[in-house]
Amino acid sequence: MGVEVRRYRRVPSNLRRMRIGVRPRAGIVRFYGLVTTTEGKKKRISFGVRVRERMLRYRRNLMSLIRATCNSILDKEVPVHKQGDVFSGFGELFEETKWVRVRKVHWYEAGVHYER
Repeated sequence: MGVEVRRYRRVPSNLRRMRIGVRPRAGIVRFYGLVTTTEGKKKRISFGVRVRERMLRYRRNLMSLIRATCNSILDKEVPVHKQGDVFSGFGELFEETKWVRVRKVHWYEAGVHYER
């Protein structure tokens, strides 16, 4: 009765490789994309979030944070940043950074480097 149910969105395919035996490397999770701003200009987004070794012990938490970032982008919200900015952690990304609405998300991609 008018209640909006949020659908589960899948994480991009290159992030679903997180399985037993495959471990992500400590480093930076990168997010790229192309959006149309509310003024009608196409703009490229590119930012990263630093992932420390301690975070890798709890891969489920890391995946939920990556999924939350992807869902925010799919909900047409992007953080205010300069091209190539690297945030010190997900806390800085979600709590200290202002997020703005965009008109349309043309494409986006998220990536993590994995150990071999």
